[in-house]
Order: sequence, then structure tokens, then C-alpha cells
Amino acid sequence: MLDDLLTWLRHDSELVVQRGSVVLASEMRFGADDDVSIELPDGRRIRLKGSVDRVDRTRNGGLVVTDHKSGGKDKFKDMSSDDPTVGGTLFQLPSYAAAARARFAEPDTPVLAEYGLLRKGDYARPGYPMNPEVDAQVSESLARVVAGIETGFFPNLPERPGWRFFVGCHYCEPDGLGTAERWGEWQRKQHDPRVSAWFGSDDAVEGETVTVKTVNGETVNGGTPA
Repeated sequence: MLDDLLTWLRHDSELVVQRGSVVLASEMRFGADDDVSIELPDGRRIRLKGSVDRVDRTRNGGLVVTDHKSGGKDKFKDMSSDDPTVGGTLFQLPSYAAAARARFAEPDTPVLAEYGLLRKGDYARPGYPMNPEVDAQVSESLARVVAGIETGFFPNLPERPGWRFFVGCHYCEPDGLGTAERWGEWQRKQHDPRVSAWFGSDDAVEGETVTVKTVNGETVNGGTPA
């Protein structure tokens, strides 16, 4: 672990020199005594509360927000300025950028938002610059999430059936015996008009039957969409 941290420190120091950065805050809490929010396209604001691992200011006056992660980088492979929230699933970096702007700058101040990965993630810094275009995409993605919550429907969204060494979602797999039954139910529910706007375009093909083999070789039918 010590070697991992020292290697990360070397990589980080190189970036600090390259950017001419100074640390403004670490473990910065926000949202309790200050107003941090993201504005939706309709003008409503979603207030945020949390803690940022680190905020830097660069020599050009911009900000860098960093969230340190000890895991791998596969989760962030599809993240980019073109899809900053990865289909509306990752809002941590734009939330931290909003907090840094509220505390140290202006709403339109350039912010580089990134994850700082350790050895398992090859010390990569996946992220993107926050600019008006990215801000707009984040706002639209967040509005979509809010609209989904406001419907009042919260369907069980299980993982696709397959052999695993652990239970990834105890709510989706309460008996620990697989998600085949829940998956079949989900394939039917996702085409319901009340939720299809959010979940209708799944990677499963309509009419497809998903089958998997359990550890004892038994074949389980995952179900077919209605």
C-alpha cells in the first residue's frame, strides 16, 4: 500500500507542476451551510450536499476537482465530454464542479473534473472539462432522472442472468439464487408506457429468451418479454 501511495504521489506531483496547481481545499463539505445546486432546463434547481476530495486552482485561474478512487477504470471507459454522465448514471464529478464553483469561483468558471485512480486503475485521471456544452448535457441528463423519479414508479432493475461469485444487488436477488426470474419480469415491465421512456431501450431483444446454467449445470429460463 505504501508503494502504491508513493507512486500515486509521484504521478500527482507531475500533474501539479504541469498545471501550476495549488490546493484550495481537501475533504471539502458542501451543501449544509452554502447553496450548491444544478439548474434544470425548466429553471428548477436541484440542491446538492456532499464532500469533495480535493479542489485545486491552476495557473490560468481554472479549477480542478478530483475524486480519488481505489478501483479500476473500466467503469469510466465510456465517460467523455460527449457523455459526461454516462447515460445519466454518473453525476459525482459535475456535482463536485458545481460545489467548487460556488465556493471559489463563478458559475461559468472553467473546471476540470476528474477521478484520481490508484494502482488498480493505472493511476489514470478519467474526466472532462466542464464548459457550457457539458453543463447543458448534465442539466438535461439530471432532468431526465428527476422526471423518472416524479413518475413514482421504481421497478426492480436486475442484472442480466449469469454466473457470479457474489450477489451484486440483494434487492434484485434476495435469495442469492440468480436473477433469471426477476429478469423475465423486468423484460415485460420495461415496455410499459409508464416507464418505457427511461427503460424501453434495453440491450435484450424483444422476443429473446435468456438461458443460463447454474453451478450444478441446471438450465434456467430467463423469460421472454410479453
